[in-house]
Amino acid sequence: MYQALSRGEGTNGEPQADAVNTGAGVRARTVCLAVNIRTLGTRRTVSSDAVEVDADRSMIHVGKDIIESEELVSIRRLDSDMRRWLALRAVPSRITRSGCYLIPVGLIEVVDKYVAQYRAERTARIDAFVAAYPALVRQAEERLRSQFDALDYPPADAVARAFEVRASWLSFDVPAALRAISTELWSRERARVEAEWRDAAEEVRGALREGFAKLVDHLAERLQPAEDGKRKVFRDTAIANVTAFLDTFTARDVTDDSALAALVNQARGMLAGVDPDRVRSSSMTRERLAEGFGQIQASLSELVTPVARKVRFTDE
Repeated sequence: MYQALSRGEGTNGEPQADAVNTGAGVRARTVCLAVNIRTLGTRRTVSSDAVEVDADRSMIHVGKDIIESEELVSIRRLDSDMRRWLALRAVPSRITRSGCYLIPVGLIEVVDKYVAQYRAERTARIDAFVAAYPALVRQAEERLRSQFDALDYPPADAVARAFEVRASWLSFDVPAALRAISTELWSRERARVEAEWRDAAEEVRGALREGFAKLVDHLAERLQPAEDGKRKVFRDTAIANVTAFLDTFTARDVTDDSALAALVNQARGMLAGVDPDRVRSSSMTRERLAEGFGQIQASLSELVTPVARKVRFTDE
């Protein structure tokens, strides 16, 4: 269940000093950000009679794009970037529903500022789309010809209202009103919530370890020479993705995973002052990183165990 977060409280109404390596500790150090995004739908069904097929028409489903727009693509790309950005800073956990992100307390202000900037940028891109909308409809009529249906195209002001972003900070807890109704029901629900958070704590730790291991595996693999002895292509993202994890790890480490923290600090030390160009140009740097990350890779293999339940890193 979800409950609005009260200021000055932990997410369960208790002080922030809960033991951080327990379910209660994770709950006290995170807040749920629920994000609901609405956009204009541009796909419509077309009668199967509109196409010639040698098949049972009841099994044929045909669709059409009612509009094509770079402005609309730009809005959707911005939405995707926002989801990825939040996923990199959220704590991975199955306890959240789709569209919800478990944000560490230490990142709340950063995330809140980012969401405000995202909404402002999205509004600007929506305005650009609405301005282009009349011309886009005329283009669609020319291209769709007999399949053009004016009813698919609402007025521009209605199109603008089709876009919406709702973002709310929530907390997980058992509603206090249940206790007044039934102590037994309240106790049962509280026990269920506590059990879920204990499971979530284990999953968070396992998922962060697994996520770091995958990044390290990729980096270590790109640092090794190819079978013919030549250097492999080394893209900026090989380091950028690891660095992004390192930059947010302290805030996301809500279970105080000392074993993983030691390896993260080791990686930070090796990457300090290193950029992709240096890796590509310096054999010494490449060999040093290959050896160091090979050691981290071996240590992670001992830490990473299969996660008991599927962990959702993104909202979809």
